[in-house]
Parts: sequence; C-alpha cells; structure tokens
Amino acid sequence: MVSENKVIVSKVVPGRPLVIPHGVISAKPDPRIRRVKVHDPATSKEYELKYEVVSRDIVLQSLPAGLASPRVVVELEDGSEVTFRSREVILSGATNFRDSGGYHIKAGILPWDRVFRSDNLAKVSFADWQNIHSLGIRRIVDLRVAEERIQSPTKLPESFGDIELISIPMSGEIAGTMDAISVILNGGLESISASDMGEMYRIMLRSHFDDFLSVLSLLEEDSSSATLVHCTAGKDRTGLVVAFYQLRSGVRIEDVLSDYVRSNILRTPFRVEFLTPVFNEAGIDITRFIPYLSAPPKAFFEALAFARKQYPTLVYPRPVGR
Repeated sequence: MVSENKVIVSKVVPGRPLVIPHGVISAKPDPRIRRVKVHDPATSKEYELKYEVVSRDIVLQSLPAGLASPRVVVELEDGSEVTFRSREVILSGATNFRDSGGYHIKAGILPWDRVFRSDNLAKVSFADWQNIHSLGIRRIVDLRVAEERIQSPTKLPESFGDIELISIPMSGEIAGTMDAISVILNGGLESISASDMGEMYRIMLRSHFDDFLSVLSLLEEDSSSATLVHCTAGKDRTGLVVAFYQLRSGVRIEDVLSDYVRSNILRTPFRVEFLTPVFNEAGIDITRFIPYLSAPPKAFFEALAFARKQYPTLVYPRPVGR
C-alpha cells in the first residue's frame, strides 16, 4: 500500500507551533500554498492554520490543544498535499503509545494506522479510550502474564465493547522473576547489563516462539480495523513483536532499530525519575540497572542474531502473496 500523498514524520505537538524548514514540502524555490489544515481522528473538526514565512521557513501558528494524533496537511496550488504527523499518540495515561507503520518497504510504505504499540493501559482515562477508539483500534493484544494483568488491569469502558481484548501472555524473566525491581531492592541483584537483557530475550524466544507467531498472524491480517499490542512497559516483549512484524514486512533494519530504541525517549526517563528516590532510599545505584529500564541496542541485536539462526520465520520477510 503506497501513500497517495507525501507524509513526513515530524514533531507535531498540540498547543505548539510547527516550523517547516525551507525546501521540505516541495523542490520548488517558492511553492505556492493554498491552505494549511490540521485534523485528528479523535474529532470530526478540521482547523485551518495561519502561517507566515520567516527566512523562507514556514511557521505555522500553534496547533489546537487537546489533540491526540494531529495531522497537519499543507495543500499546494498544484493540487498535491504534504502531511506532517508524529508516530506518538498523546494520551494522559500512557507514555509509549505510537504507530508502528510509516516506514519504507519495497512495496512503498508500511501502512499507517494499522498496528499500534504501547505500554500498559491501566491508567488511561475515558478520553484516552475515546482517542484509542477513534484511531480505528478494535483489537488489543495484551502480552502480560496473569500477575501483571491483576496488578494493573485494563479497564475497558462498556461503551467501547466493540474492542476485542486478546491475552497472549509472554514472560520476560531476569534472575527467574518477572518482578526484578523487588529482587533488586532486596539486594538480590548487583546489576543488570545489556547482555543480561539479551539473554532474557533469548529465553523469551525459546519459551514463546509459538506465541510470537500467534501475535504476528494477528498483526498481519488484512483487516480494515487496527490492532494495538502492548505489555507493561511496551519496550521488551512489545519491542520484539513489533520488530519482527516490521522485519517480516520488509522494513530496513536501521528503521526497526530506531523504532525499538524510541522507548528510551518515551518511557525510560519517566521510569528512572519515578524509581530513583526508591533506589536512593535503599542505598542502591540505579545507573547499574539502566539496561533493565531501557531498550538496549545490544540486547536487540543479540536477540535478532539468535532469531535469525534459530527461528528465521520470525525475522525474514514473508513471500509476496502468502
């Protein structure tokens, strides 16, 4: 599926202006703009934006606040359009919610608005659920084990009963436990390295190969609705599932890695900020455990090398027509 219009991934933030550098929307020296508008699947409203040219850059007025997934469309006089959008979806109750599409593949572009990824949904508000529903998401795949689901349950409002919740639990254990934080605070671990995370990934692949295939079959279905896959942090189990989905779809490895490490910006800083006082009180240096709280590239490549050798069907592009 090839996008009909040019789509540029940018930092499109509600309540803030957007600066479009000269030459981005067109190769012409001075492209004529018919109008600029912004819309969001969460609302039926479409807003026109005022703009001014500053040193040949196009500066748009602040985007309307309260949008979750704004798309800014620049209409040119020649009839073409250029859309600016972020991968991230802005929700009050989740920090790592984003679109897994939009990357280049041989057939064109991996479709947008088809496969989303996230951390857990225990704290999402009713307004967040409205935004999730408006994105066309009608199926949510939860990779958490029962203990995690009980501790942080997904509370789907009755008014969104057309969203199907599917549980495909996968365990990701360090030192034989899913709750490594408690073990760390009790003095049971001195550090966790990127290689330790790589070993966790390998164990996960050996233990849940069939589960990975089950999730991938759901993500790859030819469906008019979208699917969201998530775990607790949205970086390890979800990170591997989405990486395999992208690789099997033909996304370049550098783009897959970029998507995987995005959790280090969207999730890790908040987690470290929250846990630092707890670790300090226990007299533990949190920096020795940063790989556990992040998405380490070394762990990703170790898992990828292991999967290529042991489980190639998870990694290599699917034959066309199958």
